[in-house]
Amino acid sequence: MRDVGKMGENFFEAWCNSVGLTANMSRIDKTGWDYLVEFPVKCGSGHPLDLRPPPLECRIQVKSTDKCRMNLKMSLQNFERLIKTSMPTFVCVFHFESMDTPQRAYLIHMGEEIIRRTLKRLREQEVNTGKSVRRPTLSITYSNPEKLMATNGACLKQAIETHVPEGLEKYHQWKNQLLSTLGYEHGHGYIKMQVSSADPVMDL
Repeated sequence: MRDVGKMGENFFEAWCNSVGLTANMSRIDKTGWDYLVEFPVKCGSGHPLDLRPPPLECRIQVKSTDKCRMNLKMSLQNFERLIKTSMPTFVCVFHFESMDTPQRAYLIHMGEEIIRRTLKRLREQEVNTGKSVRRPTLSITYSNPEKLMATNGACLKQAIETHVPEGLEKYHQWKNQLLSTLGYEHGHGYIKMQVSSADPVMDL
């Protein structure tokens, strides 16, 4: 029986190697990611060597399938780990369609909408603790916007860079801001009090 999961990992590593990316595989895949992908240091960035921006790095979960289903289902805990790290995180999905090479590939960015859905689901789990399932999951769909233009390393590299256009430091700031504000955009409240005494501030 073919191991489509291992096939996807082999192609992912080969693609990274072909464009100079270092794909460090997780030895124990229990925390939602398979690879820590490191980009090379950019030369000629216009900054002094001690001030040049840090090279891009990201975490990527690799999924493979022979089916044409455009749906991804993972444990809520894995989604939580992927969204709560400040570095960019992705899921790379290979569609083999019973062939020996990927017929299509998709790079799903754990961006604003997925962060929003994950945080909402986590809050619902907390509120409904007594009713929560043993191992809650979350499903997301993907489509042509996530599809790589071609099944090769150059398109994979380009797709990752598209989501981090201003560098790693700016990305960290953007993501941390999302994590602290999503779901609370319209949150506010009022407290009205009436105090009658000679020193209301001290009484309060």
